[in-house]
Amino acid sequence: MIKNTWTKEENFSQADIIRKLEEIALFIFKDERLKDLKIPGDILIGINFEDDAEVEKKIDKLISSMIDDQILIENYLLEISYALQNYEFTEREIKNLFHLIGLAISDEYKSLLRVIVVKCFAAIRKIFK
Repeated sequence: MIKNTWTKEENFSQADIIRKLEEIALFIFKDERLKDLKIPGDILIGINFEDDAEVEKKIDKLISSMIDDQILIENYLLEISYALQNYEFTEREIKNLFHLIGLAISDEYKSLLRVIVVKCFAAIRKIFK
């Protein structure tokens, strides 16, 4: 399944990648089994969640600062691994997780971090609205 998933990914267009990341982000955002994929809370201090431009700038800055944190990235990958070992997922959900891992590796974990950070920011935005 992994080989087929990643082989299909090799033929993705840029639009396919964006669509797939949006699908994965929505899946991760809604799925309770992946609730432990979170970011450190202290980075959220002082952010105006009603200003979309500021939020997007903070997300980009946060991702840039997180890329070098191998321990954090390893923890995210371990959380995904734990979920795969301990919970039942549909074949499509498993493929989505494999796509996330594959895309993350190919772009130095920016995809993985963006999906997790955006998930966390979206959850916090819901609280403030």
